[in-house]
Amino acid sequence: MGQRTVNGKKILWSRGNGWAFAGIARVLEYLPKNNHSRPGYVDIFVRQAGELIKRQGADGMWRANLDDPNEFPDPESSGTGFFCFGLAWGINQGFLNRQEYLPAVKKAWRGLTQNVSREAKFFGGS
Repeated sequence: MGQRTVNGKKILWSRGNGWAFAGIARVLEYLPKNNHSRPGYVDIFVRQAGELIKRQGADGMWRANLDDPNEFPDPESSGTGFFCFGLAWGINQGFLNRQEYLPAVKKAWRGLTQNVSREAKFFGGS
């Protein structure tokens, strides 16, 4: 905790954040609408989505470190897959504004499909 990259940025692991983001989506899918914890999960999900789209690369992919994309500049397919799923799910459930978030989903999907081999192996997994 509190560690920084050589560039002085926070270490925000893409895949770990992806597990959390997609995990919250799955929790919300099954958590009853009247559950007292639900608004807190929705708030975290929406805030994380807003931060994620700011960190998406021009190629549609995220990098291994969300706060310092130059630390490991190669595309990171695991995190990108989680974020693509979570953003699309959030749009479809009405938690995220379609006009604001759909371009990020499309870019992520395009990035993922351009980073997979004919043998269905992704490039850029961390």
